[in-house]
Amino acid sequence: MKRIAVVLIILFVCAFIIDSYLAGTGNVVARYLSKGLLMPLLLAWFLIATKSYINNTNSRYRLYICFALLFSCAGDIFLIRPGSLNFICGIGAFLAAQVFYVLFFFRVKPLYKGNIGFAATTAVIILAYLITLNILMWEEVSEQQFVIPVFAYSMVLGLMLFASFNTYHAIRLRNCIARCFIAGAIIFVLSDSMIALNSFYLAKPLPGFYIMFTYCVAQFLIISGAIKFINSYSSDPV
Repeated sequence: MKRIAVVLIILFVCAFIIDSYLAGTGNVVARYLSKGLLMPLLLAWFLIATKSYINNTNSRYRLYICFALLFSCAGDIFLIRPGSLNFICGIGAFLAAQVFYVLFFFRVKPLYKGNIGFAATTAVIILAYLITLNILMWEEVSEQQFVIPVFAYSMVLGLMLFASFNTYHAIRLRNCIARCFIAGAIIFVLSDSMIALNSFYLAKPLPGFYIMFTYCVAQFLIISGAIKFINSYSSDPV
């Protein structure tokens, strides 16, 4: 089982390298395979790595992660080609993925009054960042009539980041797992911020390699944390 998991991770890295090369050469058609394989490979790794720990208690956790990766895969495919329709479908798919990550994180650790100070401070910082980002992009986003989808996605993305920080207060959650969630969420926001700035603000876009690299690292960290969490799951309250 461990050998299969290692092979899947190696294939994931290979798919990323091949996709980066294809993106640089402008081979859009081939990217439907290379980019389209990234999240399914992570999903296969996740399912295999948690297969021995399936029970009625943690099945909901696995379901949330599966849907998050499936919608991420759909978003990847939609965003291969440019165009307004592809952008809307892509952002819709990733919005759904973020919703499932939010559900997962809040199931790992529900919000409670005991950490209200930390939660409030985190929420203010995240909100300030998102507002600043939306202000920078406002003119172009408004001109292209993407205000509602971009604003909605940025808010859900911010909620995902907030929910990941909230897991740090889970009593029985090992710090290494919470750090995987938080680091993955932060890097995910960084990746999506680069996409947003490339699309609606920067005159000279950032290289797509940076976007895909941070995106893949973010997904890997979140899934790695989810595997560790599910495999160490017990019936004790968080």
